[in-house]
This record gives sequence, C-alpha cells and structure tokens, in this order.
Amino acid sequence: MLAIALVGGACSDSDDGVGRAGGTEGDSGGDFCADFQALNDELAASEASDEAIVEGLDDLDPPRQIADDFDTVVAAARQLVALDPSDPDAMPQAQATQQAAAEAQQNVSSYIEEECGLDMSTSGTDDAGPDASNGR
Repeated sequence: MLAIALVGGACSDSDDGVGRAGGTEGDSGGDFCADFQALNDELAASEASDEAIVEGLDDLDPPRQIADDFDTVVAAARQLVALDPSDPDAMPQAQATQQAAAEAQQNVSSYIEEECGLDMSTSGTDDAGPDASNGR
C-alpha cells in the first residue's frame, strides 16, 4: 500500500546518522520532517492498522512544494484501505490507484530523502491489503 510504503520506508536516518529537519524557511519543511519522523517512529513501535497510518499521514502538514503530491498519496492510500480484499475487482482497482499515484509517491519520497534526510529505499513489500498479493 502506498501509505505503508511511504511510512514504512522511512525507518532510518541518512548515512550521516542524523536526520535533518530540512525545507526552506516559510514552507513548514522542518516541521513536516520532524512530524513525519515522529509518525514513523510511533507507527514502527506499534502494529498500527492501515486506517491509522492513513489518518496519521492525513494529519501531517506537508510543505507547499509537495502538498499536492502528498494529498494525492494520502487520497490513494485512503482508496486502497477502503477496498475489500475479497472482492475480485479489488486487485485491478488497487493497481490502477497505485499507478495513478506513482509519480506523486516518488516526488514525496524524494522530498523526504533529500530534505528530511530519511532513507526511503526500504519499501513496504510485506504490506497487507489487496495490492500485496502476486502481480505487484
């Protein structure tokens, strides 16, 4: 799932071992980085549901340079969470939703890596949900 991949991938600081609260003045980047890291830490310490992850992401205030992409990722994650994994149409819907949000996901991940200093290379490949089965 997009949201899990986004949060699940941000589990370590950059190579220097220190996450930096990046962003430029006036864009809330530093606050976003700190808030994203706090959410990541909180979720890593618990077995949060997909819904809780989406709600946590929805509560973040992304900087303006990724706000639209971030909203796209959260909206896609919300759609994925709402899918019924027992529905045979869920897999194509999940794949279409992920595909539609792929560029936004990449932009948000790049921002988090570059401005927040977090390693987003680990993806959430063990995620539960309709998109976690074969065909990924």
